[in-house]
Amino acid sequence: MKKENAIIALVAVAVVAFVVGRFAMRDKTETKTPAKPAAVAKAAPSPAKSNVSRHPGAGPTRATAKVHVIEISDFECPFCSRGGKTIKQIKDTYKDTVRVEFVNLPLSFHRNARPAGIAALAAHQQGKFWEMHDKLFANQRGLNPDNYKKFARELGLDMAKFDKDLADTAIAKMVDQDTVIANGLGVRGTPGFFVNGVNISGAQPFENFKKIIEEQITKANDELGKGTKPADLHAKMWRVNNPALADKAIKWLIRDENPPAAAPPPPAPKKA
Repeated sequence: MKKENAIIALVAVAVVAFVVGRFAMRDKTETKTPAKPAAVAKAAPSPAKSNVSRHPGAGPTRATAKVHVIEISDFECPFCSRGGKTIKQIKDTYKDTVRVEFVNLPLSFHRNARPAGIAALAAHQQGKFWEMHDKLFANQRGLNPDNYKKFARELGLDMAKFDKDLADTAIAKMVDQDTVIANGLGVRGTPGFFVNGVNISGAQPFENFKKIIEEQITKANDELGKGTKPADLHAKMWRVNNPALADKAIKWLIRDENPPAAAPPPPAPKKA
């Protein structure tokens, strides 16, 4: 009888230990559960001022394009509107070969140019720069805050984000830095262009650009044939075609470094 009682006692202890252990395991698991929302919150991206490139681009990447066209422009300038149409032709004709990038240069006597540039970069935050670019140039007589929002709605942008970006001083600063970059590259009037570093001033016809672009494609192929790496081609072509400005262009247009507060004056033209 004593032996049976001892066995029963041992079984009872084992059962109690098993039950207590199960509760302990459940408590340990539940203490980790509340930590999951905190981990998710930590992983969520913080509101970034800008997660896109400084200069809006179209076409192949910088590392794969054989020709880079820099458009330096003012959204209130009528000649720039004509230049914008030429840029569209370039994008459509050379979409697999030529990369186009935009630099703002709002002229001081065009009071709507800087706000329009900010609106374009605000659209850029949502991947709609070129669509806004075309709308602004097509409606130069209607450059005002109401129309910027109207265009944004027509483009299907997130209006809360667009409004926030319009008021973001970091985006406005990008427009001002563009002005410093343009001036540092010797561009004072608009529109201005660089094709692999070759300077083109004014709203010239597509045929003029086509001639230079075709020449640059040939030169780029020659450079690649000599062993120049595709990722280094852009800088190489600037050094070949425009050595006086190459260092600045490489810093500001290829490496995306910030320009100085005030750019140094452009180099004096060489004597013939």
